[in-house]
Amino acid sequence: MPIAYIARSQLLLDGDENADCDCDPHVSCLMVTRNRVGKAMMSIHFYLRQTYPNRSLTVVCESDEREAATLRRHIEELGRPDIHWIYAQPGVLSLGALRNLSIREATGQVLCQWDDDDFYHRDRILLQVRSLQRTESRACVLGDHLLYLPAKDSLFWCDWYAAREDRYLPGAPQTIMWWRNDAYRYDECGPNSERSEDTEFLKSVLNREAVVVLDGCGYLYVYVAHGENTWPLQHHLSLAARKGLGADALRSRAQLLTSETTGFPFEHPLKVRDRSGKAVFGIGPRVGSATGADVLTSVIG
Repeated sequence: MPIAYIARSQLLLDGDENADCDCDPHVSCLMVTRNRVGKAMMSIHFYLRQTYPNRSLTVVCESDEREAATLRRHIEELGRPDIHWIYAQPGVLSLGALRNLSIREATGQVLCQWDDDDFYHRDRILLQVRSLQRTESRACVLGDHLLYLPAKDSLFWCDWYAAREDRYLPGAPQTIMWWRNDAYRYDECGPNSERSEDTEFLKSVLNREAVVVLDGCGYLYVYVAHGENTWPLQHHLSLAARKGLGADALRSRAQLLTSETTGFPFEHPLKVRDRSGKAVFGIGPRVGSATGADVLTSVIG
């Protein structure tokens, strides 16, 4: 099916990307979490900061009783009727099956994968919805995203379109947003039910629906390679080497990273690296602030 591309500049030039509309669909964000209560709470925090109003969050928790109780209490204390909680018995369902459970429990016309351990810009939902609307597409993925490696205090900008290494994956699978369609399901059994379930899901959508790729908004989604991910660290380093931007492209985005990464809880000052691993410039937490980012004064690449 056809793939459309829409640039960040196209959305911003229209000048009404923030305007609410009666026709704006209800978007259900779908989060599955397994014994990562602290990270799940952070993910909920990013959901609460979203600028798109007509939304909800469906949380499927497969955790031990203590972790599940902690997360449920946190959600109840928020007092948010738009956050829905579902408990799943540990060790029964695959990751793909848990994702399908979140789809069944969600109420939105549009569904959005919302992983429990990554960072989300406040405009992520808004700009992906606007991309769907402007192109009349049935699904949207981000053509680029940030890759954060806390253990190495490093940040990469990964561009799936520029890499052109896989024509069947024009964007990051974990960033998919799509109009509800009961024909689409994550794999519940087999090798793709615990790993690559989102990749196979995106491929199935691409085979049937018109998909739009939102390009130039890498800051909307930060994949955090914290060491407890489904894939090991070497996988993410390989991704950075294959899809990471070069030094000149990074320098051209330095101001954008400065302004749009404010609010992300980076633990230490970071080096923004090109695909070769060379540091190009730095960003880091603002002085006196527990969160946020600011470009450092020197360009070191």
